Amino acid sequence: MFLPFFLDKWSFRTDAISSGTTINLPAEALSALPDLSADGDFGVVLVLDDEAGNTEFVLAHQKGANDVTVERDIYGQGYEPAAWPANTLIECRPPAMMGRDNNNQFETEYVVSPTSSLLLWPKRIGRRVTHVNISQALTINFTTSTVTTPIYTRTVRHTVVIHQDATGGHTITWDSNIKWTGGSAPALSTAANSISILEFWQLSTGEWVGAVRVDGAT
Repeated sequence: MFLPFFLDKWSFRTDAISSGTTINLPAEALSALPDLSADGDFGVVLVLDDEAGNTEFVLAHQKGANDVTVERDIYGQGYEPAAWPANTLIECRPPAMMGRDNNNQFETEYVVSPTSSLLLWPKRIGRRVTHVNISQALTINFTTSTVTTPIYTRTVRHTVVIHQDATGGHTITWDSNIKWTGGSAPALSTAANSISILEFWQLSTGEWVGAVRVDGAT
């Protein structure tokens, strides 16, 4: 299991970012980062901030002489502009290290508390866990855009954790694009404080295949 360690927080201004995957950094920022290579054991999460309410989290996984190569929008927030202007703020916010799981995939957990609907964007990161705190009936949809195959894995895999609140009884309506084992969406437990875990894989056609791993753990 990967045990994260802390980096010092830092902030710098970047040159314009237009290539999508390469960010030029000042020497001071590069020296503050550990050595990163495509086949290394970890990556570093960096934050791009336009200081007008828009942020994008990127994963730096390879360090060059003057730049870092990144995966864009790793938490799937849906904000991935074609270009960031010069003087964009880029920050390292501890803890910033992200390790790989036993399948050599980067892994992160994203916690959400949606109201009536949720759109999941499992983009470009080897494995992502979305922990959904559910407090009312909920509709969950997946983006149907074909996700770019991550550099560290051959498939896009997404784990969804459904956590009922202390009241329970909250049902989920699933995206009709999902193909389920058994042919139909599962009727998950709605017991108070129960936890259900589901796995999803995206096909090259954009369709999703889903399966229940845990149902109604309390």
